[in-house]
Amino acid sequence: MLARNRDYLKKSVQFNGMGPFASDIRRIVSTAKRLAIKRNHIMHGYICEFVEETETVTFRKFNADQTDGIYVGSDLKLTLTDLEALRGEMAAMAQDMGNLGLRLVQTFFWGHSTALGFQR
Repeated sequence: MLARNRDYLKKSVQFNGMGPFASDIRRIVSTAKRLAIKRNHIMHGYICEFVEETETVTFRKFNADQTDGIYVGSDLKLTLTDLEALRGEMAAMAQDMGNLGLRLVQTFFWGHSTALGFQR
């Protein structure tokens, strides 16, 4: 699902009027792609191990093999420092996305704000 949304966003730079937003869109898409594997393990997996001495968390996620229905586990090990850095990157990306969304609304919808329920 996330990959499909990311692909759509990447293609949206071709739409009429989207040129001024292209660099922001490319940056957001690049960040989302770079963080996708870690995000996927955290969101769709579970914590299967925590090693207190190294402050390392292991997330395990199972993927169904499409050919024979077997579930294959994959692990992702992150230190608590890594997790905090990831949180910071995801928060920055979310802020970028929010700012881009606001700029898009201001550019394309404020002329129609009454019909859409937006206020300046």
